[in-house]
Amino acid sequence: MNESGLICLPDGFRNDKGEFYNMGLMFSCWYSTEEDADRGNQIIIFSHTKDVTIIYIDQSNGFSVRCVLD
Repeated sequence: MNESGLICLPDGFRNDKGEFYNMGLMFSCWYSTEEDADRGNQIIIFSHTKDVTIIYIDQSNGFSVRCVLD
C-alpha cells in the first residue's frame, strides 16, 4: 500500500485470444474514459518500477476493473 492507500496487485492481463500474460509482474486495469468505440484506456504499473503508463488498447483484451466508492 502506498501513501494514498491504493493497493495494486500484479494481476497481469488476458489478450484477445484468452491467453494470460505478466501475472505477478504488472498491474493493469481499464481507465474510465474510452479512446473510441474499439479502444479503451489501460493503466499499467510494473511491479519493479514506480512508473505509471496509460495506453490505448483494443477492448477485446481483458484487464481488471477498480471500483471507487463516491
